[in-house]
Amino acid sequence: MIITVINDDNVRFFYEAIGERYDQRKNNETYVGLVNDDDRAVGAAILTAGSGSMLLSYIGIEDESRRQGLGSMFIDEIIDSIDRTMFDRLKAILFLKDTDRNGPIPAFLKSNVFMERPSYSRRTRYDLKAIMDMAASADRRRFDNGTVVRAENLSDPQREMIYEIDDILYEDKDAYFDAERILSDDNRFGGIYIKDDRVVAALCASPFEDGVRIENIYASKDGREGLKELFDNAIIRISDQDEIPQYLYIDTVGAALQQFEDKLMGAKGISPVESRKAYVFERELGE
Repeated sequence: MIITVINDDNVRFFYEAIGERYDQRKNNETYVGLVNDDDRAVGAAILTAGSGSMLLSYIGIEDESRRQGLGSMFIDEIIDSIDRTMFDRLKAILFLKDTDRNGPIPAFLKSNVFMERPSYSRRTRYDLKAIMDMAASADRRRFDNGTVVRAENLSDPQREMIYEIDDILYEDKDAYFDAERILSDDNRFGGIYIKDDRVVAALCASPFEDGVRIENIYASKDGREGLKELFDNAIIRISDQDEIPQYLYIDTVGAALQQFEDKLMGAKGISPVESRKAYVFERELGE
């Protein structure tokens, strides 16, 4: 068994395992494929480099090759390929219903020496059309002392502020913030809220599965109103598309942001379709 990087030239061989995910790939993701001893593509995985950890966001084996232990072999090959000087663990984050906590995917990870870690994240799914209908009938809020700015229009000092926020908040139990996600081309609908030449709020909003996902949410003590403005601005940008996605997903970390989301959506009269808690699994890489 060997692994190889999936690219435009070979993705057709891995399409059964990776499906449409490759068409929705993000700039910071690496797609790798598993090739068996007969040189046949049998599996695919998605990896994202983090701070000290490599995130495994997807792993799949083609149907006819399942139940042969290839998933575990794939995990071993991935681990062997990871640079130990940069990463000390492989991590997987699953958003699950409580009833699925002991399902087949957590069981697979645990059988491959992944340990469950505390998590403070939540993913909530909403009917996007309902949100857009509500936004269309509501009065647009305007703030005289703040401005929504797209990442490409930030000044150099403002971009540096984004990285400073990253240094403070990266993967804290009450916040998650990745400057590269905020500043990347993937952030098609989100932005940054500038007030008195300071970054007081930011969020990333990008295409995700059958909808759009809002994540990497940040608000300073005086940035909550700016965060509301960013949310409304993202909905407007989404509504300008030729095809409107079905769902809006919101990923929040920590009680404060989750309470903010609940209050914001409650004020709009919007109830979630579904809410899932994040479960984090990690495997130490060793030497």
